[in-house]
Amino acid sequence: MKALSVTLLLAVVLLLAASAPAQTNTVAPFVRGAIVRLDPKSGELLLKTPKGERTYWLTPRTYIFRGEEKLTADKLKPGDYLKLRVTSNLVVRIKVDTNPVPLPPLTPP
Repeated sequence: MKALSVTLLLAVVLLLAASAPAQTNTVAPFVRGAIVRLDPKSGELLLKTPKGERTYWLTPRTYIFRGEEKLTADKLKPGDYLKLRVTSNLVVRIKVDTNPVPLPPLTPP
């Protein structure tokens, strides 16, 4: 009886381990692009990227830098090239690119 309980417990543990989702890398990806539109009040940022226009959202915890200088969202303007660190569509950190490489032209899908 004890051997059956141990075997059953082992089977349940293995079943749960096999059905658990794999852990993914939680490092936020980077996105590069030029500002098309930014609403500092709502935090909506429309960015032109090599893959097309994408919308991202700034939060009160979004850090914005130009070199070593810390900025606020109202200091950004359309046409500024940015490097964003994002989680989903939320912006964690923005680095204003002072020596931007022009974006390639968008190709239709």
